[in-house]
Amino acid sequence: MRKNIGVAVLVWITVAVMSSAHAAWPDKTVRITIPWPPGGSTDIIGRILAAELTKRTKQQFIIDNRSGAGSIIGLQHASQQPPDGYTLMMTKTHLAHVPFKGGGPAAADTMAGHTEIMLGSLPTVVAMVGSGRPKLLATGGLKRNPKYPNMPTVAETVPGYDSTIWWGMFAPRNTPADIIASVHAEISSVMTSPEMMRRLDEQGAGHSQMSSAEFGKLMVSETNEWLEVIRLAGIKAE
Repeated sequence: MRKNIGVAVLVWITVAVMSSAHAAWPDKTVRITIPWPPGGSTDIIGRILAAELTKRTKQQFIIDNRSGAGSIIGLQHASQQPPDGYTLMMTKTHLAHVPFKGGGPAAADTMAGHTEIMLGSLPTVVAMVGSGRPKLLATGGLKRNPKYPNMPTVAETVPGYDSTIWWGMFAPRNTPADIIASVHAEISSVMTSPEMMRRLDEQGAGHSQMSSAEFGKLMVSETNEWLEVIRLAGIKAE
């Protein structure tokens, strides 16, 4: 049922190498673009994060779902916004080839019996698990998920198997370094708060902090790994 439940929540911002003086961030509403429809794991985690940032900063953080074209619509929209720290984008790794707009619609169809199996992230279906549908078969991380300690990992059957989802926050290119630093500091504070950790635990999600440089290395590593999978499998763009 599941490949990507061993989840690490990674929230960092790539820093532009520049600096200038700006008003304290944030001093107005911040929009977080999510390039997927409501109900998926990115939307769920994004809304939890937005609520905690709103409480911490006393400014509104609003989720802006812009789905379509395999996330391209949302990505293009966010990248075209002013680099002022008031439009951010939250994305996840997306490894499965499924003809759905996002995890929410995919989970709904699986629950309705229109599809027999789904590979996705635990936050997408955690609210449904209590009903007995869907049935979780395995998790994708190297270790068992603390929320479901009796659930085996795929690696217990296929040694070395490790497939997880991570989420990251990004800002448009050329966003000033001091604004990036403020965004990073606020998000890091929220992500390590007891309330945020509790809410992540409820979703079966974990948390890990990295520097921007470490995050960049992770992205390069992930990209190279899955490009090799694509090459070996002979996958072509349609």
